[in-house]
Amino acid sequence: MLTFLRKVRRSLIESGSTQKYILYAIGEIALVVIGILIALQINNWNETNKNKEKELKVLVNLKADFTTSKNNLIQARENLFALTGKHNAILNFVAFDQNEISDGMKDTMRFTSVPMTKIVDGGLNALLSSDKLELITNDSLSLLLTEYPSYVKSFKEQEKNMEDVLINHHRRVLIRHVVLMDILDRRKPFPKFKNRVPTSDYQSLIKDRDYHNALYDERAQTVNTRARARDLQLKTEQIIDLINEQLNSK
Repeated sequence: MLTFLRKVRRSLIESGSTQKYILYAIGEIALVVIGILIALQINNWNETNKNKEKELKVLVNLKADFTTSKNNLIQARENLFALTGKHNAILNFVAFDQNEISDGMKDTMRFTSVPMTKIVDGGLNALLSSDKLELITNDSLSLLLTEYPSYVKSFKEQEKNMEDVLINHHRRVLIRHVVLMDILDRRKPFPKFKNRVPTSDYQSLIKDRDYHNALYDERAQTVNTRARARDLQLKTEQIIDLINEQLNSK
């Protein structure tokens, strides 16, 4: 092709026709420009395909993380619902006398814990801290991913409030009345404790105003945490739905 063009150019120069040579030069420039544009288009097409592959990989990884978080939030809401039921049961024990408190009631009062939820957001945080967010072509999804850490922060702060009430209020009142060694079998591995450790006084516990307040406070924080868990779960499911839409369109 280049040899042919050189021959045409030489013949036009030898013919002395300026007009024909100018037309030829314009045509040759046009061919060069067209060639450059085709090369750029091919390069852009290759780059677009690479970005689509990268986006696909990011979406698959995000879907796995968000799905795990969704399942953890579902379990957390179930655990928090059960915990609220335990608070209700203990508050009903207030009317009982010492000899009416069964071993099962004592176990319920002694057992204190709060469920802490694992949110898998390492992949999202890495995405947001890099330039890879630009790979997400769905603007709605991109916006939700950007907002998601604020929802996680709000939920985690509420979980921390619930935990603080348990540790700094509930348990401090509990240990004033209950010997936590009761949780263990006094025969093993501490048989001598049976006659030396003071006995627990559940009657004074359930009559203690501080204990009532601690239970009410912890119950309120548990209900609030459950509501935040629901909000975060809905936001998580919304993101998963958008990810699925993107994956199905590929």
